[in-house]
Amino acid sequence: MKHIFLNLKRFDIPKEYGGVNSIAPVADWGAYIVENTQEALKKYAGDDVEFAMYFPEAHVLGAAGALCADSPVQVGCQSVYRDDTAVGGNFGAFTANRTANSMKAAGCTTTIIGHCEERRDKAGVLAEAGVTDTAAVNRLLNKEIKAAVAAGMLAGMATGLLHTACGIPPILAGILTQLALYSVNLRVMGFGTGAGKANLPVSVDKYDLLVSARYVREAGLSNPIFVLALAVAIVIGLMYWYFGTESGCSLRATGANEAMARAQGINTSFSKVLGLMISNGLVALSGALLAQYQGFSDINMGRGAIVIGLAAVIIGEVIFSRVFHNFALKLFASVIGAVVYYVVIQVVLRMGLSTDDLKLLTALVVALFLAIPYWKGRYFTKHGKGQRKGGGERA
Repeated sequence: MKHIFLNLKRFDIPKEYGGVNSIAPVADWGAYIVENTQEALKKYAGDDVEFAMYFPEAHVLGAAGALCADSPVQVGCQSVYRDDTAVGGNFGAFTANRTANSMKAAGCTTTIIGHCEERRDKAGVLAEAGVTDTAAVNRLLNKEIKAAVAAGMLAGMATGLLHTACGIPPILAGILTQLALYSVNLRVMGFGTGAGKANLPVSVDKYDLLVSARYVREAGLSNPIFVLALAVAIVIGLMYWYFGTESGCSLRATGANEAMARAQGINTSFSKVLGLMISNGLVALSGALLAQYQGFSDINMGRGAIVIGLAAVIIGEVIFSRVFHNFALKLFASVIGAVVYYVVIQVVLRMGLSTDDLKLLTALVVALFLAIPYWKGRYFTKHGKGQRKGGGERA
């Protein structure tokens, strides 16, 4: 899904006052922008593109009032105050401050938090108070990444316990956990605002990020390709080491043949929960890196990820099953499979395929690579001359 965020800053100020507004009177400026863009934006599929416009507070009501019934535009405000009204608490003592509840009541469904201009203003206030610790943000970011991985592992444990302790089929257990995590993610991204948030900016201007799309064309070490390649190598190395331990071998045995593993005295229920915790921890780490790379976190950014993961594993196995026999290389084959998947998608899109057909193309690519092993075994494998239907030449 693509996300297009338009920050309109203070472009409402007329030219005679030093601004740039020459399109509409100030009183009609917000409504004018929405009315003259929403119809053209309807041609884009709602599931593939998200449009959000962030208005100065004075224009929120006009912009929200101009939205048509099926408008693809989301009206947002430019940041909110750190505190808010509450039943039985503060009922409105926020002079000069823009609270989240006030903006929600005015029609906003999204907001910008931590824009570089807002950050510069707050940094100036802190500097007046003598605060010079510029590494504080980096420490907070490190805690957020650790919290994301820990939360992912807890999600895996929840799925495993639903399956092993409650007897719920594994697929349904995963669906139930995913359904619950939607609300959890809204609460996490809205932490401190008193309400859930569907998206959250993660600007490289505000945080010292590990990876960012801004540097993708640079040749230095700041290029995210080098950082992500190192991260992949570290993860593969750790997994290779772990799956060689007794615990790791038990986990692999459970996946290969649960009945045989149980007969060998392995606690297969524990292995299932542990495996789900490890896999979900890696998913959480990947999500944290993706949010840093693209510069924002969105509630729907994980939609379809399971298909991409399946495609990566299947494509890697189909292409390299006869070449890679070492376990570490098999893990690396999944990484190559993900790259091949995206290369195929991009090549077909550049050939002129409409983005409306992207999900259809994704399904066809995955189905093709799933079918290749079956076709290979059924139509291209030569059977021994001496084999008979009931078995080989010798019993």
